[in-house]
Amino acid sequence: MNKILHVFLLGLILIGCTNFEDKEAKIGSLAPSISAKTLEGESVKMEQIPQNLRVVVFFQGNCGACLRELPLLNAFAKTHQNQIAIIAINSIDSKEKIAHLQEQYALDSLNVLKDNLKISSQRFNIYALPTMIVIKDNVIVDRIIGERPWSEIEKRLLGLMS
Repeated sequence: MNKILHVFLLGLILIGCTNFEDKEAKIGSLAPSISAKTLEGESVKMEQIPQNLRVVVFFQGNCGACLRELPLLNAFAKTHQNQIAIIAINSIDSKEKIAHLQEQYALDSLNVLKDNLKISSQRFNIYALPTMIVIKDNVIVDRIIGERPWSEIEKRLLGLMS
């Protein structure tokens, strides 16, 4: 009886230590909320963005692939502004550096955000840059990790527009 009680208590402890959140933000799962701010310090919530097709791209200023991808995403967002919203989140650089990159690369059609506490990158399980999470109707439908040819990215995004 004592052994059964110990096993039962151990089971309760293990259940209490389990995190039931899906930390991997897998394809097919609901998209986690973002916890990032504009460079002016305003909080942004996913539900505030009217487009049902959203791309959350994580980038850094020292990432060459990121800096090649962002202007292409900006042009795509500008062309399809009523159909897609692109949110570019930086968890690493200072607000000043992000603002400089935004100006330098003319990223005027992207929602450029600063993830101060790396909460968004943790929720989306970001381990490589660039990482692009594609969300449609609040469900993750694609995850693009690392540098890919623009033609492949564009084809995938166009395929999701409807």
